Amino acid sequence: MKSSTDSVRFFCSVGGNLPGTLDAFRLLHARLEDIFHDLVCSMLYVARPQDEINQPDFFNWVFSATTMLSPNGLHEFCLKMEHELGRVKSYPKGPRLIDIDILLYGDFVIQSCALTIPHPRMKQRAFVLVPLSEIAPDIHDPQTKKMFTDYVCEVEDQGIYPTGFYPYNA
Repeated sequence: MKSSTDSVRFFCSVGGNLPGTLDAFRLLHARLEDIFHDLVCSMLYVARPQDEINQPDFFNWVFSATTMLSPNGLHEFCLKMEHELGRVKSYPKGPRLIDIDILLYGDFVIQSCALTIPHPRMKQRAFVLVPLSEIAPDIHDPQTKKMFTDYVCEVEDQGIYPTGFYPYNA
């Protein structure tokens, strides 16, 4: 997809905690490089599960790229990638091979049945805020205009730590 004046920068978080997750991350990264321009990826982080705690720790990362897809088109792409990479929906907040969430789509604020942007829980999740701040330290919340790096200081310790690896070489 070619960059143009109609391109929008978006940010997504990716997570997973089942055997095969790192393989899925590498495959996703290769697909992203083929489809999007200006791809930027954070390193991988490990974080404790937040809601359903009786499961393995999660690997998490954030990526950003530019697209000419609409927000709904990007959402469909994310769901398609999850399916193609082997995600099987279990129970809410349960273990998963891969999960891709749209965090931001330019400065758009979207509220629909299928899609909420900015992601409604991103400001409470260190496993999103830390890698987001790594790749885009100057980005702000389109609703409050507050810097996302400021939110990092406000979240409780969630047991997140960097691995030193990136999704393409983990």
